[in-house]
Amino acid sequence: MPRTRKKKNRYLLNKLVDSVFHPLFNVDPSYIFYDFFAHCLVEGEINIEKFMKYNWRYLEKWMRDRKHWKH
Repeated sequence: MPRTRKKKNRYLLNKLVDSVFHPLFNVDPSYIFYDFFAHCLVEGEINIEKFMKYNWRYLEKWMRDRKHWKH
């Protein structure tokens, strides 16, 4: 398979993962981790730096918003 086809397939799979999990980030923060693991499967490696770069802000926002909730 040519290299450009692999990149395009990976791009499409990553877009699919984003479209499935990103709308659920506000529902439950565990979907942030599911998104990360799904991207790791697509990329073939676990990259914590990418998690920190792309997903940490969503988790941080959830924690900030959660702090203001009354139990």
